[in-house]
Amino acid sequence: MTRPSGKPLPSVPPGPGDDEQASRHLERWNEANGLDGDVGSMLEGPTAGEATPGLDSEALLKALFGNSPFLTELAFAEPDVITSFLQRGPDRTFEAIIAAQVSDRRRPVLMAHLRKLKRRAALLTALADISGVWSLGEVTAALTRLADLAAGAALDLALRELA
Repeated sequence: MTRPSGKPLPSVPPGPGDDEQASRHLERWNEANGLDGDVGSMLEGPTAGEATPGLDSEALLKALFGNSPFLTELAFAEPDVITSFLQRGPDRTFEAIIAAQVSDRRRPVLMAHLRKLKRRAALLTALADISGVWSLGEVTAALTRLADLAAGAALDLALRELA
């Protein structure tokens, strides 16, 4: 089955390797985000479900929480990435992530911005990959764009410091 865009519907995310851990973190996630046990309520709004049709958001979060402590940490640090992914889809979310600019070009501020950019993009690409919404080529393209952006910003900083 395919979407109107011609892309296939997302695959079913893998099951959690640790069911107890996945359930515990899902409960914590629901509490932290005021969801009353219903992850699907994150999809409320005029475009609910249009961005990621057929995706089981609870299964996706359980896959994250039950298989990867790193992605679990990112999910709690950057919950708006998950919300945006579910409501707006990976393409629009990725564009918003890389479009975020920092006007202060001092080293500590720029480095903090790049670390946040990396965290947000890592979580998004993992969500898009695990859910099957993005192909391997799309994941690789997104990571390449992120690397280009980060390397360019670091090089600009280095050249400014040398001047």
